[in-house]
Amino acid sequence: MCGICGFYNDGREGLLNDMCEALARGGPDDRGTFTSGPAGLGMSRLEIIGVHTGRRPVSNEDAAVTVVFDGEIYNFRELRRELEKKGHRFRTKADAEVIAHLYEDLGYGCVEKLRGIFALAVWDGATLFVARDRLGVKPLYYTWVKDQFYFASELKSLLVCPAVDRAVDSEALDDYLTFGYVAAPKTLFKGVYKLPAGHWLKICRNGAWVNRYWELPQPVSEGRLFGNRAREEVAALLQEAVRTRTLAAVPLGALLSGGLDSSLIVALLAQSCAEPVKTFHITFAGEEGEATFARQVAAEFGCDHHELEAVPEDLTAIPQVIWHLAEPVADAAAWATYLISRYAKQYVTVLLNGEGGDEVFAGYPRYLLSRLADSYHRFPKFFRKVFADVVGKVSERRDASRFWHNTAKLANSAPTPWERNVAWLSIFAEAERYALYADDFGAAVNGGHAAKLYEEYFKNSPGRSPIKRLMTADIKTSLVDGVMLKVDKASMAAGVEARVPLLDHVLVEYVTRLGDRDRFGWGVPKKLLKNLARELLPRHIIRRPKRAFVVPVEKWLRRYARDWVYDTVASSQALARGYFKPAAVGALLKDYFEEGVGGRKVWNLFCLELWHQQFVDGYVPSGFKCRPPRCVISS
Repeated sequence: MCGICGFYNDGREGLLNDMCEALARGGPDDRGTFTSGPAGLGMSRLEIIGVHTGRRPVSNEDAAVTVVFDGEIYNFRELRRELEKKGHRFRTKADAEVIAHLYEDLGYGCVEKLRGIFALAVWDGATLFVARDRLGVKPLYYTWVKDQFYFASELKSLLVCPAVDRAVDSEALDDYLTFGYVAAPKTLFKGVYKLPAGHWLKICRNGAWVNRYWELPQPVSEGRLFGNRAREEVAALLQEAVRTRTLAAVPLGALLSGGLDSSLIVALLAQSCAEPVKTFHITFAGEEGEATFARQVAAEFGCDHHELEAVPEDLTAIPQVIWHLAEPVADAAAWATYLISRYAKQYVTVLLNGEGGDEVFAGYPRYLLSRLADSYHRFPKFFRKVFADVVGKVSERRDASRFWHNTAKLANSAPTPWERNVAWLSIFAEAERYALYADDFGAAVNGGHAAKLYEEYFKNSPGRSPIKRLMTADIKTSLVDGVMLKVDKASMAAGVEARVPLLDHVLVEYVTRLGDRDRFGWGVPKKLLKNLARELLPRHIIRRPKRAFVVPVEKWLRRYARDWVYDTVASSQALARGYFKPAAVGALLKDYFEEGVGGRKVWNLFCLELWHQQFVDGYVPSGFKCRPPRCVISS
């Protein structure tokens, strides 16, 4: 696991060293640079495979091809054997060297042979080639300054370049307020971009090109039912995905929430490991969680189980999390991931997790709700209006159950699947955003980019099934730019590599080819995973209702750190940025502190302002020197 950086058409080796210095937190074990002609490559490495032998950058036999890369290639041993049969000679045992020899043989097609997670850069003496893994587990950023090109796996590394402007992109800010993240290719910085997942970029004297090298495949048949065959194939592929992710020269373990996805990973991991699996779970003081389920699974498989209890004082780590993310992600789970990764680092360097299961195997309840909404919108308009009025009144009661809240969502849903999912996923709806914006800023914002991108992915998705199209849109937006960014950067900040078996691209391709009936059943989320889990997991784990991973940040900030939240979100400095109307911000805070509503909105603005303080105002210098403000604990 590394941080990587570089440039084309610059040539300042001192700048390259500074860019590497900004990566040091993500890769503290080794550092190296390479310059040749107009190109420069740099890396900062955390040793996982090929410890003491995998120094980077690495080259092929005659040094014609030089590589830096961040991530892990799980099939590198098989690729190495194939290359050695062709006469290639290797000097190290690391996976990075395989990329150099593979590029020598296949050029840009080398990425299609790689099975793993990666952000990489190759210099062959004439062309700089950069690429990102198929499902975007590893991030990669780039920018142009006139005719100079810069790239890095961390935004902080790009910001070291004096010529990079820190102007905020108003359209990207509108996207962030919508979903709590900024979807690729944009970032919050104007002119700084994320290379989309499954894409590569090349640059040479003749110009630059961006190309998509991977796409989710077309379904074999929308209605065909594979049944037992699908279960057996998925079981074999998942077992292989877990097994290949146990390759490491350092201790490894797994995050265990107690839910289906992480429990299944632990069950398969226990089959692959000779020693008890080290598992890790986070609880929150005074809050009801899933610790009981996690303990039951750990006991079932004889795991070496560890629990961390987060307390309100841990809120002081929030600015550290923002610093490591480098782009705000309004998902409180980022804070929890950082805390548990920092705790797990005492025992392991690699952590497997169950992320991706909901997107790949249709686990979100809103997929079923969207299917029901398709049927609901076939009823006459008069009936729908009366039904919505009645349900709305019931759902507004304080004692209304989740059933009535979900029914109200259905009754008031938009007519198309992509529109209603955008509405259900949004933190601030479009009308709420423009009511919040200051007049001048609102007039200048060309909003709705995030919703349009979601619509584009939905409409261009392979297959005709609405659920499959929603899953594709989720994979290309929230999974990559929200979930994976959060998991990778929060764990990397603690010096831990996160591995994601459920996002093995071979597994994802197979599952994507299946029809809805195999993945979703007759309204049964994760039907396929549940079927194969019957032979591995206790019945009560499989059958228990799905519960979201609840992180009480909004509740704790309201209870214990009111002054900090208010002095951040409503400070004269924050309001002077000109984005928001002071009265609208004040109303949000009043509702949050007095009524306990709108917590996600306040958390969104809180993260945004902390990000501005660090990355726009420059409160935090290069390198990790962030000193978070004291968390005000009040009664």
